Amino acid sequence: MFYCYFHASAFSMLIAALQQHQSLTSLRIVACRLDCNKVRVLVHLLKDFAHLRELCLDQNNIKDDGAVALSNCLAVVRELEVISLKQNLLTSRGVITLVRSLLQHTANTLLYLGDVGVNDNEAHNVFRALDQDGAFDRVQIVYHADGIPQLIRVVQANRYRIEEIGFGKLSLGHQYVHELLSALSNNCSVKRLTLEGTLVDDRLAQELYPFLSANKTLKYLAVGKVDRLSSLILLCQGLAENTSISRLRIGSCDRFGSDSTRAFAAMLKANKTLNELSIWAYDVERIRPGLSENYTLTELSLGWPYNENALYVAEVFCRNYRTLNKAVKFVSMKSSDRSLALAFEKVRYSDSLLRQLRKYSGHSEAEVKTSVKRASRYILDDFPVLSGIVREKLECHRNDLNMTQIDQLCADCLAKLFSYVNLEDVIQA
Repeated sequence: MFYCYFHASAFSMLIAALQQHQSLTSLRIVACRLDCNKVRVLVHLLKDFAHLRELCLDQNNIKDDGAVALSNCLAVVRELEVISLKQNLLTSRGVITLVRSLLQHTANTLLYLGDVGVNDNEAHNVFRALDQDGAFDRVQIVYHADGIPQLIRVVQANRYRIEEIGFGKLSLGHQYVHELLSALSNNCSVKRLTLEGTLVDDRLAQELYPFLSANKTLKYLAVGKVDRLSSLILLCQGLAENTSISRLRIGSCDRFGSDSTRAFAAMLKANKTLNELSIWAYDVERIRPGLSENYTLTELSLGWPYNENALYVAEVFCRNYRTLNKAVKFVSMKSSDRSLALAFEKVRYSDSLLRQLRKYSGHSEAEVKTSVKRASRYILDDFPVLSGIVREKLECHRNDLNMTQIDQLCADCLAKLFSYVNLEDVIQA
């Protein structure tokens, strides 16, 4: 049930109807303004639902007393796998009560909480509750906090599986940004970072440059308006060296100079992981040189019509999809076709290749990652043939000392040598 308002008689009818379906496995009541009294009645009923696996009460006005009532049913409803209370009115008291009950009475139940209001002290108490064994694997919390320093300390500790940090339109001060990026440098779990409300000036760009160059786990980055051309250049230099981000959103950059245009084009050429780009730019001509050199980008949003260049952008994306499909074919077949191997080299670090492989093979993410690693090793092992240096196998004539060199190296040594060059570096006769 979604977006309903239950007055007393309607809620009584709902309870009566639910009593006739005690074999229910999933119950969703979303955005129906359930108050604490209604939650208590519902909890009393749920104790008879022995087979309930999913309980979703998102976007209701449930406060801490309602959370306390819900925590009591966790000891009884043994088969419950998921309980979701996103976008309610919980504070640290309700969160801590639910987490403790979850760990005490269940073994596998997942708990999703959202829009939890906490200050610095309350944030500290929440994370202390999450310190208990197993909590970080089973509890997902999205919270609005004044306790940013506490969040930074938690990120730095790297004990919790925090996958997303977003500040929306909130503008962070330089000191907070510096501390946050320093903490993220040692964090292995955060995959999404949103700083859309923070202006990217030269100081922030200088902080982002080394962070982007070194980070290998971030998949999504959103930043605010880029203040100066020099800031854009620094940002592009960091992104050019990044090896993980697949989705990038830049709030606004309405001026491109010659230097920043070259930096942006160089970034698109060097970056091997970017799949989606959103940037508020007035002229696609400014980024056209970089688009022609990028083989991983498949989605582009400029926040501005680019009708006169729509055909060119479409042609680039068609070429990139053809490259992607060739790479999938190479991974699947381990073909000696040089064109397929070249396509694989262009997109092998891209998340889009993993998605496409999963789509066509039906394999898990771990399995397709293993397939990509095998394909990369296949190129190194057969580099002389795939590059066109030799037709069948690598052999060396003996020198005056009756010795050979390259072909006597072990496979790992040869692979290491060939890892420093790409197939396209070898000029065809």
